[in-house]
Amino acid sequence: MRRPTWTSSTKVICIGDTKPPAGGGHYAVTVVSSKFENANLIDQRRLVYSALDDQINGTPKVIHALQIKTLTPAQWAEQTGSSV
Repeated sequence: MRRPTWTSSTKVICIGDTKPPAGGGHYAVTVVSSKFENANLIDQRRLVYSALDDQINGTPKVIHALQIKTLTPAQWAEQTGSSV
């Protein structure tokens, strides 16, 4: 799969280690992008995993586990009341 080309309308809302440092590499991320419009949930996740492939599968492996939430700009605006 080709890596996605992200535009300025893509926004990573939060990313953080969800485990203590000794068990690091577990992250949660929320990504808002117009690229998710008309894409099913699996394809949305594939776009995110593709963008992070080096960190997930590279050496050293930076990301061990990743919890992903994907939203379109319209979904983000509906949930937060603000635009991307």
